[in-house]
Amino acid sequence: MEPQSTIDELQEQLRNVTEDRYQTETDLRKLEQNTNDVQSIFQRVQHLFNELHETWREGEMSGQIANL
Repeated sequence: MEPQSTIDELQEQLRNVTEDRYQTETDLRKLEQNTNDVQSIFQRVQHLFNELHETWREGEMSGQIANL
């Protein structure tokens, strides 16, 4: 095998590894953003649930239910 051929093969492998690494980093950033989005949505849902719970337990709806 010629030295230049080996160098070309190694350069091609290096290019492939570099592209794979870039794609992996891009995928990781997307995953982190999606995770943050899901956490944000969950917190908003939890907040809404707590507000509804308080409304039914102590708020206006509690009085209406008691009157029924």
